[in-house]
Order: sequence, then structure tokens, then C-alpha cells
Amino acid sequence: MSPYRKVIFPSWGADVTLKSARIAENSRRMGPLMTVDEVAEYLRTTPTALYTMRHRGEGPPAVKVGRKLLYARSDLDAYLGRLYMEQAGAA
Repeated sequence: MSPYRKVIFPSWGADVTLKSARIAENSRRMGPLMTVDEVAEYLRTTPTALYTMRHRGEGPPAVKVGRKLLYARSDLDAYLGRLYMEQAGAA
């Protein structure tokens, strides 16, 4: 027996577990996912710099889907906000 309650979404035409519904809701809240090239353009840097930051554990959070590295727009905005706060505190 699954620990998740079944929820029926008529528009989807299938039963979906409550856990799946939460995942879908979280993905809607995160906003669109961006590729490394799109993030590099958004942050005005290079894809190589993003890979280096990720390797060092310094860059914005990302998720790997298959072989692709994807970034949520909300995570990028939060990352930039932290950078602004750190730099404002140091000045």
C-alpha cells in the first residue's frame, strides 16, 4: 500500500499520487528551467565559468536531468539576491 493518497485530476485523465501532485506544484512555482547557455547569457558570464563554479560548489543550484544541467529561474534570482546582500555587507 502506497503511503501517498490517490488524487484524481480529471484534466489529466489519470490517477496521480499526491506526491506527484506536489512535484508538479513545485515545478510550477520554480518557473521555467534554463540551460547552461541561457544561464550564462542571463548572468553575463560563460558556460565554462558556470561549470567551474558548480565544480567548486560556489555557483547557483542546478539539477541534472539526463545529461543536461538545468537551472530554475527562481534559484538564479535567489542566488543573485544573496550575492547582492554579501557585497552590500562587505562594502
